[in-house]
Amino acid sequence: MPRIDKDSRSPAEFRTMREILGISGPVLAGALDVNPRSQRAWNYKAMAPDIAWAVIDQRIEWIEETADAILKESEDASNNREIVLVVYPNDEAARRAGCSVPASWHRAAMGHVAMILRMRGHVCRIDYPPEE
Repeated sequence: MPRIDKDSRSPAEFRTMREILGISGPVLAGALDVNPRSQRAWNYKAMAPDIAWAVIDQRIEWIEETADAILKESEDASNNREIVLVVYPNDEAARRAGCSVPASWHRAAMGHVAMILRMRGHVCRIDYPPEE
């Protein structure tokens, strides 16, 4: 039977990318409605299905787009003020703010955005939203 999923990136690459993006195995398994054992196999021996890679690729794309948008906004404002990146302390706060992913995924992504901004010479900090 031919392989349905076309992505041939290795289990090692899948695990590495999942981990640096802050995506835990159990949360990913739940999000994709798969058995956690299946998800663990993607870390070591089984090729992750395209739908799992889509989650990884979407997070990477979101990071790139967010960093680009923040940089453009900063350049348009023509100032060198500190850029504040907002993250959420928990999933409930993230949901209330309209965040479509778990708070841990968002925090990890914003950490990458902060690294990109700092590498490009911007001053930024990461903070929680003000308490209401």
